[in-house]
Amino acid sequence: MKLGEKYPTIDFHVDLLDPTAEKAHCYVQVKATEQGFEGEGPARKLKVRVPKADVIKLRRFPAPTYVVGIDVTKELGEAYVMAIDRNVAGAINGLPAKHRLDCRALRKLWQEVDTYWKAKDMLMAQSAFGV
Repeated sequence: MKLGEKYPTIDFHVDLLDPTAEKAHCYVQVKATEQGFEGEGPARKLKVRVPKADVIKLRRFPAPTYVVGIDVTKELGEAYVMAIDRNVAGAINGLPAKHRLDCRALRKLWQEVDTYWKAKDMLMAQSAFGV
C-alpha cells in the first residue's frame, strides 16, 4: 500500500504474501537519485540522503523498516536496500551499495520480515470486551 503524502516518513506499507507468521509486514521509505555513486568497493554508496529526523521516526515503528535507494540513471533502475535497525541512529549520507535489491535479496528480505513477526505473539490473550 502506497502511503506517500498521507504519511511523509513512510512511502510503502508492504504485506508479505503467504507468511508463516499470522501477519507480517514492513515499512519502506524510497529515495531516488540521478547523482549516481561515490566511493569504490565496500565503501561504495548511492548518493541519497535520509535526514536524522526521518531515521528517528523510522526507528519508532513497531515493525521492520527499510530505506530503498534507486539509481534512476540505469535503464531499469538499480535499487539498494538498507535496514533501519538499532545500529542506525543518525542521518544516512549515502546508502551503502552492499545489498542490491534483486530476487535473492527479496527472498532474504521476506525471510527476515517473516522471522521477525513469527517471534511475536500479536494476539491478545484476553480482553475485558471478549466472550
